[in-house]
Amino acid sequence: MCNMSNSSKAQCCWALANSYLSAADQLLENSSGQVFVPILYLLGHSLELHFKAFLISQGIPEKKLKSREFGHNLIACLLERV
Repeated sequence: MCNMSNSSKAQCCWALANSYLSAADQLLENSSGQVFVPILYLLGHSLELHFKAFLISQGIPEKKLKSREFGHNLIACLLERV
């Protein structure tokens, strides 16, 4: 674990999420429709990182977000603060 503040960690995670979203957008604009699954992967990963950035900003420990309970579980991330 690094010694960054939760705010800094959340900002980094948000920026990374935006880069995945941008990559999906660029691929969608410049493809012939043959890359549907990779676009979905990029969008899903972007969504996961956006959720986790929000949760980090709300004080949820990074260790908890990396646990088996959360992992890549978008529903668990979403329900954490609903």
